[in-house]
Amino acid sequence: MKSLLTAAGLLALSLSAHAQETIVEYLSDDVVQTAFTENGSSDAQKLSSDGEEPIWGGTIDGYTIYLSGVACDEMDQQCHGLRLISIQNYPGNVTDKAAFLASTNEMFAAVKTASFDDENWMINYYVILNGGVTQQNINELTGIYVDLVETMFDRLSGDAEESE
Repeated sequence: MKSLLTAAGLLALSLSAHAQETIVEYLSDDVVQTAFTENGSSDAQKLSSDGEEPIWGGTIDGYTIYLSGVACDEMDQQCHGLRLISIQNYPGNVTDKAAFLASTNEMFAAVKTASFDDENWMINYYVILNGGVTQQNINELTGIYVDLVETMFDRLSGDAEESE
């Protein structure tokens, strides 16, 4: 019984600590600036505040990354999501853009790739952050996205030739 009470006490402490980390104001300028700075950007800035979804942009490891926040309230269940997008030029050796995008979507299930325009494609990463949005989580997810983009380009530099 004593160990059960101890476990319950530790759980309450960890939940309390988690609650203290929760960001009340969702994706404020300071939160995004910190996420970009923690991942190596010195040029993060708000690009748009039109509508309900402000968009920030910054350069991390040579990639321009766009970050926005999305809130949803489906069936009275609140959730918050983080959307990260990078827009890149198609590799020069890609002739069949539809096949290239289908291949990348198959290889990288964590993201959705799509054509942005005739010259560019985008890598869209969306994560629902149920149970609270913390600065640490936003920083980590931004870093994961940047690492994923780098991995994609490393792998696709050879795979693009094979998909022609």
